[in-house]
Amino acid sequence: MNDSRTLIIGANGQLGRELKRVHPAAISVDRSQLDITYEHSVKELDWSNFDVVINAAAYTNVDGAETPEGRVEAWRVNAQAVGYLTAVALMHDITLVHISSDYVFDGVRDTHTETEALSPMSVYGSSKAAGDIAVGLLPKHYILRTSWV
Repeated sequence: MNDSRTLIIGANGQLGRELKRVHPAAISVDRSQLDITYEHSVKELDWSNFDVVINAAAYTNVDGAETPEGRVEAWRVNAQAVGYLTAVALMHDITLVHISSDYVFDGVRDTHTETEALSPMSVYGSSKAAGDIAVGLLPKHYILRTSWV
């Protein structure tokens, strides 16, 4: 991976900060520089500079996602915004590396497989699963599911 042609989205979050440390030559943006929840913001970026986009942006307040306000924000960030990124990745032939969660599963198994069916039990898990489905439609993608960061 050529770090100088890599974009890290969500650079001020816990994972984003670590990605910046590991990939110091990558371009990194936080929400103030690129708010992926606004389609026009995503479309206006010059994507021709990037071969790889790492999406570390997410709404991660699992309990907060169960509130009326949190439910809306979880879906905006974890699903709708990921759809915007998926569209530009397809349009510009970009590999999208998407950070997801084991909350897309019901927690019955200790170990999950790449082909396991999604079975979220919460708003947070459902919103992350929707984003995973969008990313999975891309010909060039990776979905990394974490259990705890």
